Amino acid sequence: MRVVRVDATDSTNALAQRWLCSGDLTEPTCFVARAQSAGRGTRGREWASPRDAGLYLSLAWPGASQPFPLTTDYTRAAGVACIEALAATGVPAHLKPVNDILAGGGKLGGILTELIVEAGRARALIVGIGLNIRAVPRSWPDRTKWPCTSIEALLDPTQFARFDPEALLNRLVQSCETWIARARQGASEEIDAAWERGCTVRNQPDEGVDEFPPR
Repeated sequence: MRVVRVDATDSTNALAQRWLCSGDLTEPTCFVARAQSAGRGTRGREWASPRDAGLYLSLAWPGASQPFPLTTDYTRAAGVACIEALAATGVPAHLKPVNDILAGGGKLGGILTELIVEAGRARALIVGIGLNIRAVPRSWPDRTKWPCTSIEALLDPTQFARFDPEALLNRLVQSCETWIARARQGASEEIDAAWERGCTVRNQPDEGVDEFPPR
């Protein structure tokens, strides 16, 4: 997957959409930013994105001859990929339906899935992921009972000194490519089983996946 890095942007999902509208999104691409000025969670909520304090990325797949189904499979696939990548880099995490990543009793990250549709067909699938790495002040204006946490807060100082954000990014991209491919192949049962194994909190109010038409 192609990787595009920027110093700062409003939102990596918005950046991916701009590339799509300009015709520059011609292959699967991962957009990574050091900071976001208008990071978004579900339902338009703010996602705090201080510079170099987290991984802020969006993976985008332009539309192909086979349309993307309008399901939550992609959000679940991305969730499985996140906990798989985190575990591989020494950070056990769990999922809260439908798009929150929890660890150590706090909110470590989230997923924002957007399906860009025109004339009944998908132009692109964009999966935004935010993971907190450094312990800096954050707040979530979304009524969640989960306090924010970070990889730095979860690991002891010696472990965190060895932690490699680039290794996490690479593993995350690889895992997302694998699980999103499974979703496109219609492997819903496999994804659901893996997602259920990763879930520890269920039946929370105000849940949902964002699948927006083009704007």
